Amino acid sequence: MKLEKIQLAMVAGSSLVNSGKVIRTIAQIDVEFSNSMIEALFRSLKHHWLFRMHLNSKDNVQQAVDQYLDEYNNRIHHHALNGATPFEIFFGIWTSESQSDLYTATIVARAVRAEFNLSVSCGFCPT
Repeated sequence: MKLEKIQLAMVAGSSLVNSGKVIRTIAQIDVEFSNSMIEALFRSLKHHWLFRMHLNSKDNVQQAVDQYLDEYNNRIHHHALNGATPFEIFFGIWTSESQSDLYTATIVARAVRAEFNLSVSCGFCPT
């Protein structure tokens, strides 16, 4: 009996790959189809948003998802987009000046946060 090669898509299973029984392919490179990007969005939605809320009805879930997607697309800066939001990329309003402004604001925010953190004492640590 001859075994045919099959393609298996899986999230985990490194022990099978390490054993040589399965050949790893990389989504978006080795295969033309993949839902890995939407899976990453769903993971962020669940872990950063939904799991932190008390959701007791379908309407609550719908409202929470709508709110997250608005935040994700319009307010959350994405490292993969060089600090832009998907909205800014889609409509072509993200510029190198926008990226520079975000970088400067990040440096200032870090300095302010560090100064505040150093000024507050818990009472147990020496100042």
